[in-house]
Amino acid sequence: MLEFFAQMSSTELNKTSGKVLDLAIEGPVRVIRRNQHFVIIREETLDNMLEAAKENRPRTLQDMLVGYDSEKIKSLVGGFISDEPAGKEIL
Repeated sequence: MLEFFAQMSSTELNKTSGKVLDLAIEGPVRVIRRNQHFVIIREETLDNMLEAAKENRPRTLQDMLVGYDSEKIKSLVGGFISDEPAGKEIL
């Protein structure tokens, strides 16, 4: 979860935009306007966040199957397969 370095209202932002940018150098700044929340961050910070989000994402079908254990899956869903329908199942 993103931790904010500072928080302010949009009115404060309008009065002191230079200060907001100075704060954004240190870390993310939350701006609140009529119960809507916005975040001001440095472009480099956003680039780093996006790159970090890509790191553990599978790129191929083979990547998705690394560590897949079909027997474990069968044991986890075995009861579901053998249980009688309760009449509440949604397909």
